[in-house]
Amino acid sequence: MPLRILGNTMKVLGLRLSSSPQEKLTNELNEYYRIAEENPDDNKVHLRIAEVLMKMGEKKKAIEEYLYAAENYEADNLPQISAAIYKQVLQMVPEQANVYQKLVDIHIKEGFLGDAIATYERLAGYYYNQGKQDEAVKTLEKMIPLDPDSVYIKKKIDKFYSEKGIEPNAEKTDCYNWELYDPITAGKKQDEQPSSGENIEFYDLEAALLDDLITEEDVDKKLAAVEDDDGAGKLSFDEIFSKLKSYELEEEQQDNSLFHYNLGIAYQKVGRFDEAIEEIERALDNPERTTDCYLRLAVCYRGKNQMDEALRYLKKGLHDDDLSEEKKIELKYEQALSYKGKGKNRKARKIFKEVYEINSAFRDVVKELEEVSK
Repeated sequence: MPLRILGNTMKVLGLRLSSSPQEKLTNELNEYYRIAEENPDDNKVHLRIAEVLMKMGEKKKAIEEYLYAAENYEADNLPQISAAIYKQVLQMVPEQANVYQKLVDIHIKEGFLGDAIATYERLAGYYYNQGKQDEAVKTLEKMIPLDPDSVYIKKKIDKFYSEKGIEPNAEKTDCYNWELYDPITAGKKQDEQPSSGENIEFYDLEAALLDDLITEEDVDKKLAAVEDDDGAGKLSFDEIFSKLKSYELEEEQQDNSLFHYNLGIAYQKVGRFDEAIEEIERALDNPERTTDCYLRLAVCYRGKNQMDEALRYLKKGLHDDDLSEEKKIELKYEQALSYKGKGKNRKARKIFKEVYEINSAFRDVVKELEEVSK
């Protein structure tokens, strides 16, 4: 049954269709603009404005809001949050070379050379895929001043040239025919990974939980459209009505779960737990990320010294029947820390022992076990 016929049928039966998704988004956007006017220093509201604009198909305006918020966070000395926003922008518009440079500058300022290198590498890949080989080479060469003696950087560039079949001009680049030896190890050939002697630091917001913040997940999916369903005529009225309502739910859930998750982690890392909780709760819409969200929410509530809330989320996470052993250890370790925070050392000791028996080298389990055993 076409949706227009369904709408007329519902009116005859005394049922009322709710406001259209576009009308709801317009009202939501106007409300956020009002909040932004009353609270000009609230950077977070600009992220909400950007999110609604994306849902409305106003991509250019959304990007402007994202960049405005990112620059303000950077000015407020919160580069971790700016980095998360810049990464979101690059997922949506990878052609923004100036944003790549902003991200590189943050990584360098924070001392995370590895992430600066990875960002340049990604930009070079974009240029190459666009047929701009000269720009790709220029971008790769920007890596060199970061650490001129780094065999890791040299290998990265050499590998890029080799895989892409690029023959650099020896007169224009110092990368051509490098001898890839590391003087620190007396001239022994090195693997692709940076050597222990090289100062290659990575800004990995997920390091504590062994996750990877930087992903290639596509966050620029098209909005779900309410359109005729060829198979609708085979459904009962109740099923059709349920299907119609599900379009609104799908629209509300189309909110870039990965971005909210990563932004929540950035807030958590700088101790802004309330904002972190708000973002991570938004990421719960993605069932594939539920357990990670529970874990992060627990970390935030423990940071707020609300151990009961932390334990509540950890219990939810541990109820997952498909938990990997690695994720189970992470949840239990956090559970033990929360019981320790409540002063229940006996319970904490029992759980720390369970973690130790599975992996005695996991984080600070030995130290924690000693402390709760005194």
